[in-house]
Amino acid sequence: MSYIEGMLLTIDDITRELCTVAALTVQGFSLPELKVHIKGSSNTGSNKSEILEIITQMIAYCRFPAATYALLAAQDVFDEVESN
Repeated sequence: MSYIEGMLLTIDDITRELCTVAALTVQGFSLPELKVHIKGSSNTGSNKSEILEIITQMIAYCRFPAATYALLAAQDVFDEVESN
């Protein structure tokens, strides 16, 4: 386990958050967690277009319904951030 933990710690925060967004998008059912990591991606330096591109790229792996839910979750997060 320490090897895996060491590998995860060598990835920068931006990459780690974007990978997590991709994985949660493909799952298709973890929307609360996805919102947390979309916000985390923004907080670590990813911009809106990068996050949306990651989600859009996942269409090939999860099809449109899961990606659509992810895009709607992203819009919720972006709206929340802009209103604050």
